[in-house]
Amino acid sequence: MVYRIFPDYPGMHRYGVKHLNGDPDKVEALDITPDEAKILPGYSIFAGRPVDTTHLPTKVQAGGRKRTFKDISPDGLYSVSENFREVVERLEPGVHQFVPVEFVWKDGTHAANRYWYFPCNRLDSVDREKTTEELEAGIMWMPSKNPGFVFSRSQIGDCHLWRDKFMPSSYGPFISNALYKAFVEAGIEGMGVQELPETD
Repeated sequence: MVYRIFPDYPGMHRYGVKHLNGDPDKVEALDITPDEAKILPGYSIFAGRPVDTTHLPTKVQAGGRKRTFKDISPDGLYSVSENFREVVERLEPGVHQFVPVEFVWKDGTHAANRYWYFPCNRLDSVDREKTTEELEAGIMWMPSKNPGFVFSRSQIGDCHLWRDKFMPSSYGPFISNALYKAFVEAGIEGMGVQELPETD
């Protein structure tokens, strides 16, 4: 199986964040050269390529009450814990981009050390013969409410975490069955999953 992952836990959108430096709107992939698929300006951080860290915030103020952060959370960009990073690094060392960021509370006290993370495998991972979704204009999948995607193990190869180059930025990233099991064993919290079939 393949799994689409996303931040998912009660109350996750209750608290806002304030970037104390940097400018997330200016963050782009280092290489925006299109391949078989287009890379849209402003969305290249979801392209499955390393990003230019020049404008990435290094300090963020967390809104709301003091609390323990989940392993994956939406903060304008996605931030993850050291536990999340360690699990990914065990399966794909040195492949993905994890950029340190400090979270503080409104009173300025330290809240957590986390990472912005950017999957750096960019794949065409869908089995087009067995998938029932439509590739709109030949350039982008448009997932339905109950998506009929089937993924191809031969196209995914040995990758464990990736972005599909033909998927909308909001759909993904994807992980292998092996990485999913490793996340479960590590007790990763705050991660929603959608199970999707794959073929050989």
